[in-house]
Amino acid sequence: MYEYFKINGSNTYNHWYTTQAGYAWKYSHTGSALAGLLVEIITNQAFWQYCESNFFQPLGMYDTHWLFNNFGPNISRVAYPHTYNKETKRLNTIEHYSFYDYPNGGLKTTVLDFAKFLKMLMSGGTVNNVQFLSQASVTLMTELVPIRGQYDRQTVGMWRIFKERSVIGHDGGERGFRTLAGFDPETNNAIIWFSNTWPDCECFVPIGEEIFTQYFGSSASKIATDLHEVNREAYFRSLGLPLPRRFQISPSSSARPT
Repeated sequence: MYEYFKINGSNTYNHWYTTQAGYAWKYSHTGSALAGLLVEIITNQAFWQYCESNFFQPLGMYDTHWLFNNFGPNISRVAYPHTYNKETKRLNTIEHYSFYDYPNGGLKTTVLDFAKFLKMLMSGGTVNNVQFLSQASVTLMTELVPIRGQYDRQTVGMWRIFKERSVIGHDGGERGFRTLAGFDPETNNAIIWFSNTWPDCECFVPIGEEIFTQYFGSSASKIATDLHEVNREAYFRSLGLPLPRRFQISPSSSARPT
């Protein structure tokens, strides 16, 4: 990592720019990890601890953690990632994994938990009429940032998902996972889409198209690979597969998402 950030280091490549701030933009996983490191330096806390005490616990996001160890006995509720084999049309379960630079990805959460965070942003940073996140921070995260004198599609940490609409959010994906969350400030509608499989199968296109058209009135075919959160039963039926036992919910059990 030192060689990655060191100017003219062996792993630097083209990560350093000569342009002034605000005149260039490049998506960077490592940039998010570096921001997490700054949090640790400023607060003298591990990034995961800072998030637990300042975001997850105060917002009631009790099923949200960066580290697997923080789940304790509830680790069995964490959904396993899956890959999809187009030839056999079968899902293959893979083991849990994480990243040493985890602030750039790997958050474990639920739709209900993450909805609390998204609702806070949609409410101008307030929770129960209390200012939880400053309005200045909310503005940075939800309003487009001018790059090279023009407004493109990015905010600080998120972006406008559709070019023709003001749906603000972010998507992500790693082996066995795809996610997307966004909201439309004009209609105050939001969508959270979590899937524990990589979406290289036919079902994501029609299902995602319907969801985005219904809520945002915008065709999603051009970003079909960014579509996520689907009813588990409908999803597996669309693949012609039986519902895996790990996802089955008995009539007597609680229907908490995994």
